[in-house]
Amino acid sequence: MSLNTGDIASLNLNFSRSDRGNPGVPVSDADLSSTSTPFDRQSDQGTSISLSFSPKISDAFTPKLTVSDNLTEEKVHYANWDGTFSDGRYVSRITQAELSTEIKNGRYGLVTAGLEFKRNYGESTGAGIHTVDNGAFYVNTEAGHSLPVTAGIGLRADTNSAFGGTLTSKIGFLAHLDRSTVMRTSVGTAFRAPTINELYWNDPYTVGNANLKPENSITSTISLEKQVWGMDTNINYYLTRISDMIQWLPTDPSNPFSIYMPVNLAHTRIEGFEVGAKGNIFDGFFLSGDVINETAVNEGTSRVLTYSPRSRANVSLLYENEKLLSAKASIHFVSDVSTGLTQPVNLAAYQTVDVSFFRKIRSFEAYLNINNIFNETYFESAGYSSVDGRNRGYPMPGRRIMVGIKI
Repeated sequence: MSLNTGDIASLNLNFSRSDRGNPGVPVSDADLSSTSTPFDRQSDQGTSISLSFSPKISDAFTPKLTVSDNLTEEKVHYANWDGTFSDGRYVSRITQAELSTEIKNGRYGLVTAGLEFKRNYGESTGAGIHTVDNGAFYVNTEAGHSLPVTAGIGLRADTNSAFGGTLTSKIGFLAHLDRSTVMRTSVGTAFRAPTINELYWNDPYTVGNANLKPENSITSTISLEKQVWGMDTNINYYLTRISDMIQWLPTDPSNPFSIYMPVNLAHTRIEGFEVGAKGNIFDGFFLSGDVINETAVNEGTSRVLTYSPRSRANVSLLYENEKLLSAKASIHFVSDVSTGLTQPVNLAAYQTVDVSFFRKIRSFEAYLNINNIFNETYFESAGYSSVDGRNRGYPMPGRRIMVGIKI
């Protein structure tokens, strides 16, 4: 639910709950409907609230205050290796406040500055209660809006209750090559502290690692944006090098019943190209699509990172008619991935098709979503069977039909 009063204030409330089976991997490669843990259950409940207040002081000065709180609770009932069952409860709460402002300086400059506070609270059956706070100050400047080339510089200072302080920065340029062509380029650093789950998670299958280091990265990008035949097209190249990247791996790859733990990878490289296009092709019809080709490698071992597809593609066709029914069809493709497990269980490429129909009725929107309409069999992760100890893929849901109303 969303409420707003023009451009001054807005309130967003969301609540969700689900109860489902959590069956694990199939017992047999030939019978995907079988499962190694048929009585596992999981329930999830989430509540989020966000309040934003942004009074316009003047054309040159616009402050904004945003406060949000997101609470999720997960309860699980799972089988142990000896056939007994256990219950677990996991709570995550993220509370955040941000005060920012924009200051415009005539036709040539824009300064955005802000203060941010985020508290991560985690509570679980096996790991107890933990809290990590992060405070930050940032400032971004842009200059040359009326010139052929615009420059931007950003600085951000973080202080983390578990990992201390760090300073990150970014510099970028935007050039208008002609009336329909824009080139962008940037170089920036980033910092990511381990999450509470990565530090302290504790269940029979996965455990956190309190000795993790934060991730530090540097990313370079260059892109071209151009209008072609009425379509907005773009091509983007990016290169990211990460020190101490965090990844979940088995503690003993030779043991099929090994537990998983997050570890730091000393040096990784993610390099890729992205091509995209979107636009109005006929009256009421909008086409959009993107193709990504990416290589993610652990430079210490020269191996591709686990669960990193080389190629991804998405194409969507949208028909909008405010007086009648609107519709959207989307095709998704993901190439095969390596799981990093000792037994050969790389997951095959797959493609799925989704369709949706929606109709606006005053302030309501009724919708019908059909995901994976052709009931494609595919896998996005793999695990061990508690029956025979073999690695197999977790079957993703087949055709799913959802009907609802948005307020």
